[in-house]
Amino acid sequence: MKATDRIDIEYVHQREIDPSLVDIYGHVNHARYLELFEESRWAMVENQGFGPDKVEELKLGPVILEAQIRYKKELKPGDLIEIRTQVSPIVKKIGHIFQRMTFKDSGLLVSEVDLVYGIMSMESRRLINPPKAWLEAVKLPVIEEE
Repeated sequence: MKATDRIDIEYVHQREIDPSLVDIYGHVNHARYLELFEESRWAMVENQGFGPDKVEELKLGPVILEAQIRYKKELKPGDLIEIRTQVSPIVKKIGHIFQRMTFKDSGLLVSEVDLVYGIMSMESRRLINPPKAWLEAVKLPVIEEE
């Protein structure tokens, strides 16, 4: 298994686009797409018991190291979207998250993002091997070496 192999488990998050997310052009600003993707990731791990409280307790949490986003369709107030999230195994402290945003009704692709992430210790400010609690939250194995 490689770092870019996706695990079959997929988390689905649904949301309606609120008018507060809309810019002067009448659609969701490009930076807000990243916020929507982040909201979905936090919902995924919070659902498994690894929310902000756990981050504070363990003094560690996920950090994004790289993001490649593609915009395909514009979002407007009232649009209902689904964000599907898949993760890859963590190899040498680095993992990948793949997210696709679609319109719920039509399934048309709105945006997608590929992320590189790690787990950072808030004490040492360095990447660490993910603890068991994190692996359980995202249902992942750890691969030490390829």
